[in-house]
Amino acid sequence: MPEQSFQPAAPSATGYLAVDPARDPVGALHPRLAGDCHLLGRLERASVLLHRNARVAWLILVPDTDARGWHELDDAEHDRISRQVRDLSITAGEFFVADKMNVAAIGNEVPQMHVHVVARHENDACWPKPVWGHLPPGDDYTASRIDTITAALADALNLKAVARGNAHA
Repeated sequence: MPEQSFQPAAPSATGYLAVDPARDPVGALHPRLAGDCHLLGRLERASVLLHRNARVAWLILVPDTDARGWHELDDAEHDRISRQVRDLSITAGEFFVADKMNVAAIGNEVPQMHVHVVARHENDACWPKPVWGHLPPGDDYTASRIDTITAALADALNLKAVARGNAHA
């Protein structure tokens, strides 16, 4: 499948998401997400990101929605996003051989709806504390490792590839 390249969208009411998914299938990302992450690919109406700090396997699902929290989702969106989070958690847990999966939708610093899916290991850089506020700086992933992670997600979840780079490539 050919790679899609990311083109920023015209801001919506929230300022971060594409108003017309047909014109811009990826959607605009909050600058913090775009700067901290690699865009791995697309699921149905959602982007999958990989946090740049390779000390912990930290994926982020960014649904294409103007909702900022779970309570704002309609039933269909809630069901779709919940399924995607569960499937991403299962796949990441198996791929990264996690001791524990951490899943959270916090949004205090980044108002755009996103869900953290973090594969934890008892010997990781901040175990047993949460990664938020406790993860020390670390090296970025190699291009080869990003390709391997993307391929695993594509195989398991039908993730659609996008041009590699940071999330705002």
